[in-house]
Amino acid sequence: MFSFTSLLKILEKWAPIGISMISLGLTWKLDKKTSKRAEENDKRNAEIQRWKQEFEILKDNKRREEMLNAAALKEIETRANVVPYFNLDLDDENIYCYEESLFLKVSVVNIGKESATKVWFDQINSDKEINLFFKSKVQPSEIYRIDDYLNRNYAMAGEEITFKIAAKLSDISRPYDFIRFRIRYSDLIGNVYKQEFEFGFMEDKPGTYCYNLKSRSDEPEILEE
Repeated sequence: MFSFTSLLKILEKWAPIGISMISLGLTWKLDKKTSKRAEENDKRNAEIQRWKQEFEILKDNKRREEMLNAAALKEIETRANVVPYFNLDLDDENIYCYEESLFLKVSVVNIGKESATKVWFDQINSDKEINLFFKSKVQPSEIYRIDDYLNRNYAMAGEEITFKIAAKLSDISRPYDFIRFRIRYSDLIGNVYKQEFEFGFMEDKPGTYCYNLKSRSDEPEILEE
């Protein structure tokens, strides 16, 4: 049998070892817990860093988008400030009959802010072998011819360009018609535009004609920049 003294000796021998093992176990458990907490913190920090990077990318994209929008808006405003714009100006005194022909004097006024240059008639038919500058809704388009060409090939803001159309009265089968025509021109920075117009006329009384109030001036369409 073990005596109390023998037991004390055993405890004195193995107690430090036991304490050391318990300390190692506690230390390992604590280190594992600390390591897990550190790993979670690293993941959290990495996630926060990723969010920051994505946020910075979004800010950069937003900044670039705003810059592009501002540049596009500036370009539109600049273009709007230099676009000539013509509008039909018709007067019943400028439509008359003479020597069996009907004459229609037509004016287009530059109501835009800037000058138009290199103004000329644009062919309006799709058949390139036949040059038609006027398209009729009622009569054969071929009956209309240019009697007086454009009186000028430029127009500053507020200035007008005039020309005259003629047709033989014997070729006019209806006492009314609508005629379309198109012009091309350039602005001061070299952009090229086309613009289409339509006007009507009718016989007010035998031998007397007047313009129809339903005229149209389309917006300019840019062709070359």
